[in-house]
Parts: sequence; structure tokens; C-alpha cells
Amino acid sequence: MFATVRSEDNGQGTMTDENGLFSMEISGVSQVGRSHLLISYLGYQTTRFRVPRRASARVYTIRLSPTNFELADPPVIRSGKGGSPPVNEERAH
Repeated sequence: MFATVRSEDNGQGTMTDENGLFSMEISGVSQVGRSHLLISYLGYQTTRFRVPRRASARVYTIRLSPTNFELADPPVIRSGKGGSPPVNEERAH
């Protein structure tokens, strides 16, 4: 999967392996005593994960949600005859 994992508190980060697994030592816990990780991957929404206070040597499953977006049709560009400037036309739907 190769997602990016970054500490929200101190900016240190790592990447997951091909199975989505990672290991990371967390330092610089926030003022409220909890640390948060930001997990991101292309095509998915960035997920904010709160690391429990006693999180040493534990395994957690963090699921990412797909991003819902649509790509717009690109504009059709044609050149005029006789060296006239190009004309930008939107495609008819």
C-alpha cells in the first residue's frame, strides 16, 4: 500500500510497507497528553488517528476511506485555419 504516516505533534514520519504495516516511535506528545498520527494515501481521505496513552507494542487496524471525486472532461482545443489563434471550446454533454 505504501501510505504516508506522520506524527501531527512533531512532524516525524514514515511509510507503510506493501502490506500496509509500519512501526514508529512517537515522541513529543501534545499538551493534552495524547499523540495523533495522520495517515494519507493517494485516492483516500487523510485519516487522523489518536494514539492511546498506553500504546507501546500494540497493533491497530486503521482503515482509510476512498475519496469521492470526479474528473471533469478536458476542454477540446482546435486550431483555426491560416494561422489564426486556437479556439477553446467546451465539449457538449
